[in-house]
Amino acid sequence: MFDLPGIPSVGSSGHSKCRQFRFSGTFGAIFIGFCTVSPAKDIYVEKFGADAFAIAVLFFAISFFACLCEVLSGTLQNREALRYFFPVEKWGRKAPWLITHMVILAIASAALYLPPTRGRFVLPAWFFVVSLAMYWSIATCGIACQSARQEIYPYNEERSSVEVLSKIACCIGVGYGVLPILVLLARTDLILVLCVSGYLFIGIMAGGLQAAPIWLEAKSASGQDSHSFLRQFRDVWGTPAFRHVFFIRWYEGMYQGLQTSNLLYYLTYVLGLHGIERSAGLVVVGLVNMVADLMAAFVTGWYLMERKNNFSLQRKVMFARIANLVSTACLLSLPVMIAGPGPYQQGSGLTFAVVIFLVWNFTMRGFQSPYS
Repeated sequence: MFDLPGIPSVGSSGHSKCRQFRFSGTFGAIFIGFCTVSPAKDIYVEKFGADAFAIAVLFFAISFFACLCEVLSGTLQNREALRYFFPVEKWGRKAPWLITHMVILAIASAALYLPPTRGRFVLPAWFFVVSLAMYWSIATCGIACQSARQEIYPYNEERSSVEVLSKIACCIGVGYGVLPILVLLARTDLILVLCVSGYLFIGIMAGGLQAAPIWLEAKSASGQDSHSFLRQFRDVWGTPAFRHVFFIRWYEGMYQGLQTSNLLYYLTYVLGLHGIERSAGLVVVGLVNMVADLMAAFVTGWYLMERKNNFSLQRKVMFARIANLVSTACLLSLPVMIAGPGPYQQGSGLTFAVVIFLVWNFTMRGFQSPYS
């Protein structure tokens, strides 16, 4: 009763697990870029000495633009805007966007922490331009990869398996991307920054472009009509599934914009960690997030193996988002309400704050991970 007409419930793309994991590596490369740009505003202010007000204003503008990136990029991809340079018959619809923007992402990631000078006006301008390029590339690669996944792996059971592999690849990408950020949070000597830039460039290029032959398999025509974007938006707004996805993506964008700063500020101003100690704290936080991410991915992948469960997922997504909001507000407020404002000294107050902080990170990733 749950099978949709014309859509086979069981089948295979013919890809081995190794080839599926290679495709999933695309998400790992994207997350290297995301981990690189997320703490940029904090590093520019704290380590490079950029004007805090200017960076805050520019980051607000970047955040507004980031909300539109997927919409604008998706429209351009559906209209095959690169077809004059990359014929669709040879390159497909998604490979040109993934190849070009993976290269842009690698170059921008390498350049982000290498401003020409650290002058008063140069630093904010460099931060703004390079961050814009990174957010655009991340959105473009993300939406192209997700669309290609639907086409290359059209069968539900196989796509659930690829989803689990994608989560593993994301965890690897996060681990790879966070490592150099930990170095920059401790020291920003020129030689270290140069090494970090080369490390990020190699990771994104190697991790992303190795999947290029698989991207070429997504060759179907878009079927995009000539109607304006606003008309298309109005036409699909009446669909409950679209409204659900729209608000979920809006929520995720808002939450992710605050998440990195929450982590750094809590470690710095509540727990009183700095330098190497703060970097070590971020490693522990990363491990906790990785455990929660993998647990949630395996549970969700197993749940979605049953085709009928796809139709009951929406309610669980909404419950998880609400639970995440409530748990975040409660857990982050508890140390302040019980032990007072930080930073805490050695003793029960500090221990309690650390435990609550780790519990929050675990629950946050558990509620966010399966549907992000």
